[in-house]
Amino acid sequence: MLRRLVLPGAISLRRATENDSDFAEALFVSTREHFYQLPLAPQQIDGLLKQQYQLQQVSYCANFPAAQLYIIEILNQPIGKLLVDISDSYLRLIDFVLLKEKRSKGYGSAILRSLKDLAQQEKLRVQLSVDQQNIGAKKLYLNLGFSVIESSATHDLLCW
Repeated sequence: MLRRLVLPGAISLRRATENDSDFAEALFVSTREHFYQLPLAPQQIDGLLKQQYQLQQVSYCANFPAAQLYIIEILNQPIGKLLVDISDSYLRLIDFVLLKEKRSKGYGSAILRSLKDLAQQEKLRVQLSVDQQNIGAKKLYLNLGFSVIESSATHDLLCW
């Protein structure tokens, strides 16, 4: 279905391949730089984050077996990833990450607007979960019309 996604400018999506695994892991680590503030050796933190990344991937496969991973590119250069699960009633954004230097430049907003347009055409709801500590992402989602429909101790479930 994402083949029909219309993205602005030079932004594009392509299905991820095994060759993208190092990039995807680096994106994961880039969102957890605060771990390097812990009183541990950098090698220990590297190992911990690698293990967490692997556990995240196992969890995604178990909970969303039909999910598809896309690499977000600008002029054929990877800048992020998008993991989506699409059903008859919803388009679920499971993981949406941009490189740190590409955040707050409008790329995330543009991609989300395009996903919302596609979902509207297909009569789908868009759902996502956001870490409550990720204030910037939550603000972006709320500004784009998402509403919190459920909260846990650590995450908010949003829907559009």
